[in-house]
Amino acid sequence: DPGPLGALTSLQRLDLSLNRLSSLDGIEHLMKLQVLIVSGNRIAGDVPKALRPLTSLVLLDLSHNGLDGGSLQALAGLTHLSTLRLSHNQLSSRSLPSLVAALGSISLRRLEAYANPLASDPTYPDALLRVQPVLCQMDHVTLPAALLASGGATSRRSIAEAVDEILNSAVAQHAMLIERRRAAHEQLLEGLRRQQEATAAALHEYRAVTAKAEDAFRSKVGDIKRRGLPTEGGESGAVTAVDVVLGVRQELLSNERISHERYCDAVGEAMRELREAVERATQDA
Repeated sequence: DPGPLGALTSLQRLDLSLNRLSSLDGIEHLMKLQVLIVSGNRIAGDVPKALRPLTSLVLLDLSHNGLDGGSLQALAGLTHLSTLRLSHNQLSSRSLPSLVAALGSISLRRLEAYANPLASDPTYPDALLRVQPVLCQMDHVTLPAALLASGGATSRRSIAEAVDEILNSAVAQHAMLIERRRAAHEQLLEGLRRQQEATAAALHEYRAVTAKAEDAFRSKVGDIKRRGLPTEGGESGAVTAVDVVLGVRQELLSNERISHERYCDAVGEAMRELREAVERATQDA
């Protein structure tokens, strides 16, 4: 019984990731599948035999499962396979001969087997490169053009040189990434410094205006005392004390409003510059 998948014989792409599947029974009927993604399930042990008839597969993603590499022969017949993802499984060094044998008849372009015990085996890159002469990406590392141009040279020396070139390229890329992040952080710190300077300048100006207003207030108070006292003829000054106090209050409020607006404008401008610096730093990172 082909089950519910039996009616989908023309299906070309199928994503079954994150479904807690422990079996792929029934999938063998989908003969036209070109892309099959079953990552993040509970497929354990051997590569499922149900994959053998799917000879049209171009991409197969078996990552994040429990494959231990007891048998990988179900991969051997997938002659059109270009991308194979086996990362985050339980493939060990004992799986290497089975993997090499299974991939011997396949011309992969991309292979991902990192996050497996197998990946720490020093013979792993050498063994895979011997049977995969057109492999251009291995575990997120782009293989050097020199190795590809040689048709996948199989001498131990040439492979060792190729691996060294891969490592040097990876180190250079990592150094470039660190430099970009450092530059972004410096740009962010420069934005913070400018914001701090602008805030300090605005605060200084605010204090200066406040001091000026305070001096004006003291002057007006002195004027109140002088103009509010009785004259020699017994009459009070032409301007009453209440009038002068109200005038002083109005002037102080006006000065305070103006200086506060200037302070807020300066701080606002500094904050805008800071936000722009943070955005640029985030984009560069």
